[in-house]
Amino acid sequence: MINMKLYFSAGVIILCLLLVTLTPASGQDEDDYEGPPPNGDGDAGSRDSSGGKSKLSLNQFVRYLESWQRDNSDKYRYMTQLLRQGNPESYKVPYIWLYYNGNLTVSRNEIPKIYFVVENPNSLDLRRTLFVDLQAKLPGEREYHNVNQIPQVVQPFDYVVSGERNITSLKKWPEINSFTQIGGVGEVKLRAYMHDGTRDYYSSGRSNTTHPHYGEMTINITNAPPQLFNATLVGPQSPRYNDPLEYVAEVFDPDDDLMAVRLHITDPAGREVRNETQEAKSGRVSFKAAQYGFFGEADAGKNFTYYYSLDDGIDITSFPPRDNPNATFEGPNIRSTPKLWVENLHVEPVDKNYYYWDEYNFSVVMRNQEPYSIEIPVTLKIKTKDKNWKGVETRTVTVTPDSKRIYFSTDDAFDVLDRGSDFSFRFEYQEYDQNNERSAEMQWYEPLNQRLMKYDLVSIPIGINLLFVLILPLLGGIFLEKWMGKGRLG
Repeated sequence: MINMKLYFSAGVIILCLLLVTLTPASGQDEDDYEGPPPNGDGDAGSRDSSGGKSKLSLNQFVRYLESWQRDNSDKYRYMTQLLRQGNPESYKVPYIWLYYNGNLTVSRNEIPKIYFVVENPNSLDLRRTLFVDLQAKLPGEREYHNVNQIPQVVQPFDYVVSGERNITSLKKWPEINSFTQIGGVGEVKLRAYMHDGTRDYYSSGRSNTTHPHYGEMTINITNAPPQLFNATLVGPQSPRYNDPLEYVAEVFDPDDDLMAVRLHITDPAGREVRNETQEAKSGRVSFKAAQYGFFGEADAGKNFTYYYSLDDGIDITSFPPRDNPNATFEGPNIRSTPKLWVENLHVEPVDKNYYYWDEYNFSVVMRNQEPYSIEIPVTLKIKTKDKNWKGVETRTVTVTPDSKRIYFSTDDAFDVLDRGSDFSFRFEYQEYDQNNERSAEMQWYEPLNQRLMKYDLVSIPIGINLLFVLILPLLGGIFLEKWMGKGRLG
């Protein structure tokens, strides 16, 4: 527009100078001057001493233009058109067409290589500055709209001579870097729009164009739907409703669109019970169940499934594909969470002297606060100065709604290194108790006996052991003597 204004101003100045130079001093038709100048100074020119009118000055001509602009729009429009076009009879119409040598079916993310070419049959002195836009008509629309923001400018000297024709080189709109900017999907019609300040020109007005030159071209713009990979549910294999669960997946859009990724959680009947949405570019997405409050205590014992839907603003796709409405990913299968009541931990040694080799009876009282029985693994562990929670025994026990003491009797809980040590014992289980814990422990402050050997030196077991130690060598010597004697006699 700046160039156009410059040319217009230059034309006004040149024409005004010509008028000032060529206007006769007398005998001029007064119809050429209608009314006084805008400032009310009287006639268009001051009279000279001979009674004729003087030459029209530039300032006076400008005042007349201003007066016509305000009071006589027809005359003003004619004058401005005359100033812009010069001699309309000698001006020839320029031609424009699109140049495209690619595939007519394209993806939205492809780089458009759409050019335009202008042929101008006018000589350099008659050429005007041209402004060119790319226009598109989207599917279902009746009107064209501009695709580019800034028109491309073709200057009068931007042509090269090809034979007897003045033609520009291939030009394009640099800010259009993908078909996404053209907008829409489907069959889109494209044309070039050109104007020189007075007239409009369209490439679609040309009917004698052939590939790769188009007056109006139809291009099929396609969308690449978003994709999803590696959908995974991260968490315990048989989780509780309050266990950490995380839905993880990889999403990808070939057009690099911003996607709305929605996670749908469904019950076994296929009914959607919850959904949450995140906006994401291609990459990893994660939905943490605790963050969104997907599950509560009322969901204990229920089985759920899930699927994803991805929306890139054009296409909505589901994963797994929704050709089968029942196609979903499995999980989570939330197990029932019985409320254990654990109390009264106790240990009872067979011998009150607390020898390390004795048998100890460990026990705990457990009951299920729900009105049914369950079977859960329970592990007994021991901690001494020498051992840090050594596993002693694991059993599967039946816990009923009635309180029941569960016993673990063992004679190998301790060894000789535990002499003189206090000890603690712990029961571990795979359900939460009334304290929201999965273990209960107790400290026993009666130290184990320091005694090293189970029996005294003067005792029947020791005597029997010594007797065997003495008799066995004696019997061996007798047997050896008899065997050797028989050998000598033979």
